[in-house]
Amino acid sequence: RKYKRQKWSERIETCLSTRLQQLFVFRFPGLSPGRVWLHLVRDEPLKKVYAPMRPDRYRPADYSRTDLARLKKVREKRARQLAHRTVSLSPPMFRERVEQIEGWGKKIQQRGGQVVFIRMPSTGAIRHIEEAAWPRARYWDVFAARLNGLTVHFEDYPVLAGLPCPDGSHLDARGAELFTATLVKILRQKKVLSGREGRQGLRR
Repeated sequence: RKYKRQKWSERIETCLSTRLQQLFVFRFPGLSPGRVWLHLVRDEPLKKVYAPMRPDRYRPADYSRTDLARLKKVREKRARQLAHRTVSLSPPMFRERVEQIEGWGKKIQQRGGQVVFIRMPSTGAIRHIEEAAWPRARYWDVFAARLNGLTVHFEDYPVLAGLPCPDGSHLDARGAELFTATLVKILRQKKVLSGREGRQGLRR
């Protein structure tokens, strides 16, 4: 409601401030004046922005601008920690959780919405950790079979399954574009998106 009730002056101000702020490097937390000063004092190289945030929240990643080996280690360490802290649900508890999610989905559908659950790509060590902690056969496949809504798992589509994740859990900018284009085609085939909505999705 607040968005729809904005005054024309507020819309113009938001547009201008967003465009202007994109020009200032120090809007990126890693290059704030304080951090830049510390790097200069310590004679350390400045951190490159490998995944800048756009106004639409999309972050096109260029992994050639970062220490990929170090980033992969950090991602894998975090994935192992998460898997270690995980408490596995018993089959009855998991079915109960799925039924709860199914109820939420039905409420959205009753209001005219459509529900799609998407399993995003992951590769390498990250995928092995995930499969060991949350086996697809035990979780996703059961979830997809019991759910009334549409589910899309990246491994079920050759194009999506073949996309590399440089850090194990995220696509680079080129991979993201191909993933989006392929996903839109899948959703249109499943009658979730019309032609017009599909084109809008690609533009976003």
